[in-house]
Amino acid sequence: TVFGYLVLALYVGLYFPLYAFGVRRLVHHLRIPATLAVPIVWTAVEYVRCTYVQGGFPWFMLGNTLTPLPVLVQGADLFGVWGVTFLIAMVNGAVVDLMRLRLRRAGRLNRQLVVWEGVTTATLVLWIAYGIFRLSQHTTTPGPRIAVVQDNIQQGVKDDASGSADYFGRYMA
Repeated sequence: TVFGYLVLALYVGLYFPLYAFGVRRLVHHLRIPATLAVPIVWTAVEYVRCTYVQGGFPWFMLGNTLTPLPVLVQGADLFGVWGVTFLIAMVNGAVVDLMRLRLRRAGRLNRQLVVWEGVTTATLVLWIAYGIFRLSQHTTTPGPRIAVVQDNIQQGVKDDASGSADYFGRYMA
């Protein structure tokens, strides 16, 4: 329905203002660096969007964007897609901090900026190292070959239990 479509569009559209509100509260009011605030809020908002309201809307998650880069998605075996999302948002938050914070304060390096950029760099290096390690492992072994067969049997005939042996024979043939 048109009304349902509008309500759904408004509902899904609420997540971006919710994200912006959360980041603003953490960065400007609580003075948490964007390097940490952006991934916390984005991952939390995405988790809520993907899991609540009848199964949520999990089809456009940020972590899924790295699937063309296998080395960067290997950490998902430890942290799931939420870890990959957190990593992407953390790097983006670090870029935000680089743009908004001064590199020098009173003639000295901004210690907070250096620390958070170092944390982001170390996290990214460890993430990539883990990805390289996992891709170098040979953990799969040949298994049984499986075939899936689907015949065109009408639903009304399928529900008749008396002919199940005939259907099975057709599949085996």
